[in-house]
Amino acid sequence: MWLETNRLIIRSIQRGDEIIFSGMSQDGSLSQVGFDANCSEWINDWIEEALKLTNNDNPRENYIPCTVILKETEEVIGSVGSTYYEDVDKVGICYFIGTPFRKKGYMTEVINAYVQFFFKQYSESEIIATILDANTPSWKVAEKSGFKLIEKKMYKDIDDEKEELDCQHFFRQIFLGYFSDIVQAFDTLRKNVCGDDYTSLHNPIVLSSVLPAYGMFHSIQILFL
Repeated sequence: MWLETNRLIIRSIQRGDEIIFSGMSQDGSLSQVGFDANCSEWINDWIEEALKLTNNDNPRENYIPCTVILKETEEVIGSVGSTYYEDVDKVGICYFIGTPFRKKGYMTEVINAYVQFFFKQYSESEIIATILDANTPSWKVAEKSGFKLIEKKMYKDIDDEKEELDCQHFFRQIFLGYFSDIVQAFDTLRKNVCGDDYTSLHNPIVLSSVLPAYGMFHSIQILFL
């Protein structure tokens, strides 16, 4: 995959990216996302698995990492991607950025672009984010990117049997891409059937003739309440 924003490029992961990620982790700043200071010991196995999963392109198989590049300098500055949470049967977003590139708005830019790509690429109606309570910068970025907090609870990933329960923030973003298409389609219908007279939409005869054809009686009616 290949996405571009004003300042960044998001592309599929490649061999060599893992070396940069390993270097980023040495200051301990990526430990909360699984890249501890000792990740060089297993990073080669990780990149091989990541490349295989990327090729399979199934967000519910495991995880699909992508690499974030700063256009201005062509530096690899972080990662964004999806991961599957088997215990809740949902796909979540995962992301990180190197310490020198934080507090510049890069990750918000990345997440906004990636979420749009995610909903176009995969047959998913929502994407979640699970973030440690202590990781304040991360959940603030999620909120800025359109994710809504749905609950806080003590949580332990099913793969982390040795870890204690942690307080997690659970966020969710729902796919709304079709909503604007529905509104546009209905507006076209309105003009064809009613002209510019919105009041006639409340006529039961008009409603019964227009809405069932689109299977949207309840959804469309809400727009005009």
